[in-house]
Amino acid sequence: QVRTHYEDLETPMVLLGGPSFPENMGLIDSMGMMATFLESLGVEPDQSFKGVSAYAGGRDAIISESCGHGAADLARREIYFTVSTKNHRMMATLGGSDLQTTELYDIVKDPKELVDIASDPGSAATIAALKRHIYRERAELMGLRGVDVGLGMTAE
Repeated sequence: QVRTHYEDLETPMVLLGGPSFPENMGLIDSMGMMATFLESLGVEPDQSFKGVSAYAGGRDAIISESCGHGAADLARREIYFTVSTKNHRMMATLGGSDLQTTELYDIVKDPKELVDIASDPGSAATIAALKRHIYRERAELMGLRGVDVGLGMTAE
């Protein structure tokens, strides 16, 4: 199992000379960093670009993924996801077409991610919501793996 630690994900961004200070900033991923840089420079990204700028409010959740070491064979290798919100961080593994939660942390109460709450029955709704982010944001990848994204959007 591949695990993305908080120190790998939580990186401050310092941007001088931008048009203004972002307000109501949500979370931003690497694509959001680039979108923020482009917007601060006045460069219009291509319509295919998926980044959400900090000036546009960022995202409610961000997703990081990895196929581990070696070749990134998206069709056959396990894919390891980390979904982060302002309150939770979940690790999940996609093996074949099965997305399984491996860890869940309440990062408000447990910012160092020491207490895994994935097996707590009270975490089911949080896990379902975090998985929906993966199904929605990575729908193309899920389709490649034969995952019925419609079922994933409503299932646990």
